[in-house]
Amino acid sequence: MIKVSPEEYRVLVVDDDPTMRLMLGAVLESEGFRVREAGDGIEASHILSQEAVDVIIADFNMPGLDGLGLLRHAKLARPSAVRLMLTGKADLETAVRAINESEVFRFLMKPVEPEDLLRHVVSGCQRVALEREVVRLRSEMKARDKTLARLEQKSPGITQVERRSDGALVLDDSYFSDDSDDIEQS
Repeated sequence: MIKVSPEEYRVLVVDDDPTMRLMLGAVLESEGFRVREAGDGIEASHILSQEAVDVIIADFNMPGLDGLGLLRHAKLARPSAVRLMLTGKADLETAVRAINESEVFRFLMKPVEPEDLLRHVVSGCQRVALEREVVRLRSEMKARDKTLARLEQKSPGITQVERRSDGALVLDDSYFSDDSDDIEQS
């Protein structure tokens, strides 16, 4: 399991209920997360166009741009951000739409317990961390592949290694010299 340092992650909390928004933000900030708040989907969309965020928590039922519309937009604007839907009235159709249309990571019911909120946000941050690690490793692999290609260009065959079924290297006769004097003199 990946350890998450909350101060490294930005969370956007979107809810038209100021009390709920402040409570969610306070819980997350008390654990060290960097929190931005928005009172509606339009304000949140503006934030998403200006700032990188790692986790988005959006209320489903908001005037104007609702949570589902916002998270659909967020999927395009910030595809690496983990999206959580928060609702007071859940039904199966809403949950299915949220998952299928917006790739919602978690679907949370109001009132959400602080421990549950933190557990789901940390889980989302772990997902973000894993995706970052994949990007880093792919970059390292590309750099390694370029290095191997340069080596192969300079010395054809140098990157080709043959192994037996037990993992031992198979060397052809070109690796051994007929100069046994060199060995005896050392």
